Amino acid sequence: MKKKKNTQRRKTVKYALITAGILLALGAAAILGVYIWLAPYQNYDRIFPNVSYNGVELGGMTLAEAQSAIESNLSGKTFNLNVIFPDGSQYTLSPRQEVKPVDLGAVLSDAWQYGRGGGSSPFHVYRAVQAAKSTSYQIPGGNMIDYDAENLRSQVDRIVEQVTTKPEDSTGTGDSENKTVSVTPGHPGHTADAQAIFDGACEAYDTGNFNALLADYVDVPLDENQLTAMISSLYSKFCTTAAESRVSTDQETHSLTITKGTPGWVFDQQALADAVIAQAEAGGYQPVSAQMEEILPADIDVAVVSKSLVQDPTPVEYHDGALTGGEVGYTLDVEAAQAQVDALSWGESVTLTLEEVQPEHTVEEVREVLFRDVLGECHTAYYNNYNRTTNLRLACQEIDGIIMNPGRVFSFNTFVGERTAEKGYRTAIIYVDGEEETDDGGGVCQVASTIYDAALYADMEITDRATHQFMVTYVEGGLDATVYWGVQDFCFKNTSDYPIQIHAYLENGRVNVVINGTNDTGKYVTLDSYRTDSDAETVTYAAFQYVYASDGSLIEKRDLGEVTYDRE
Repeated sequence: MKKKKNTQRRKTVKYALITAGILLALGAAAILGVYIWLAPYQNYDRIFPNVSYNGVELGGMTLAEAQSAIESNLSGKTFNLNVIFPDGSQYTLSPRQEVKPVDLGAVLSDAWQYGRGGGSSPFHVYRAVQAAKSTSYQIPGGNMIDYDAENLRSQVDRIVEQVTTKPEDSTGTGDSENKTVSVTPGHPGHTADAQAIFDGACEAYDTGNFNALLADYVDVPLDENQLTAMISSLYSKFCTTAAESRVSTDQETHSLTITKGTPGWVFDQQALADAVIAQAEAGGYQPVSAQMEEILPADIDVAVVSKSLVQDPTPVEYHDGALTGGEVGYTLDVEAAQAQVDALSWGESVTLTLEEVQPEHTVEEVREVLFRDVLGECHTAYYNNYNRTTNLRLACQEIDGIIMNPGRVFSFNTFVGERTAEKGYRTAIIYVDGEEETDDGGGVCQVASTIYDAALYADMEITDRATHQFMVTYVEGGLDATVYWGVQDFCFKNTSDYPIQIHAYLENGRVNVVINGTNDTGKYVTLDSYRTDSDAETVTYAAFQYVYASDGSLIEKRDLGEVTYDRE
């Protein structure tokens, strides 16, 4: 019984050992199978499945293979950009270019690292590989396109050149009969904005966005230079410049020939061009007309154009012992001549001859009667005072022999000059503001008063004269004249037709002034003065000048005015 139990135990052990051996064998085989199964994932040097970059499948590749695949895929690759215009026309831009990843190292690193975050054991790698098979991973990032910008711009310029159409030339015509011109504006052309297209293309190649680029047409306006030149041509063809009137003078014949000018027709070139441009810009292309304007030549003023020929006859004058002048003058009936000129038709001519105007007297006529007559004279007594008499004599010496031609003015202060001691004048009594004073040249007012009265007798025009404050004794009241250097002058004008000569001298206790000339009418003058009022402080005189004809008949009575003198 015991032996039977041992035999049974040995069998059990044997079976157990066999079982254990089998299990050990199976375990070893399992371990060997797992090792063999996981062996490919030990030091796994491949990119996990389903990893791609820009359409290139990188899964299962080594880094070197992936780099080669990426570079091979991009080698020779080009990107084209379509440019489309509103009318549907399409052009393609394809500049010289080289395509490469923005950062190849970063792309490869990203591909390698994908899925490897769970550990580096073969089992972990195996699980990551299995997981990657059920997903996909597109590595972010784009390509970098290194393009030739100059080549791109050249292609853009060619496109713009192809789409550009020139504007039509403006045309014009004129109507000489109706005096109008008409311009029809040409239709504008169109082009494209080369800079805008180029900028858009650069942006596409810089960003990798190659959606079609939409471009607009740009209107090409009228060719303003052509328009201006055409309008200028119309102006030259249909317009005329006004021809101004012509005047020629002949000094020898004392005539002038006037040719009346002709009108011109013009229009405002700039205004017409502006109107055409404005209409074209507004989309209108109908003819634009301009009415010509008549431009008349300047009016002829006969009085002005004949001025160089018109001259007064010259009076006979006495200079340096000789007579000159007496030349013929020339005149023109301006009103009648103007009427003749105004009646001329355009382009017609007329010759106007001036009429001679004889001088009042010839040199020969004056020579025969020169200084022949005493026109006027006055003699005033003076009291014998050496200083005063000396002053009278010096003043008369400056005046004696003066010759005044017709129209000339005698000025006492001009001819006598300043009365100074250096000239020999002596001090004598004068009155200043009612006060008695002494001054060089005192007393010369008697010479001035004597000349004044002589000039009245000679019927000369008195142009400057003032009376004394106190009544003098050497002429009648109202017939005196005072002078003072730098303050008051005495002047008269030779209103006769002949030269006159003034003689002034002292003789027989008198200041003598004689005006010689020519009295061809026989008229003469008388003077009258009388007191009109007086009181304890003043006395008033009225003076008159009477002009008589040679037969004694009164021609004119002239009031010389009233003078009120202070009593001393």
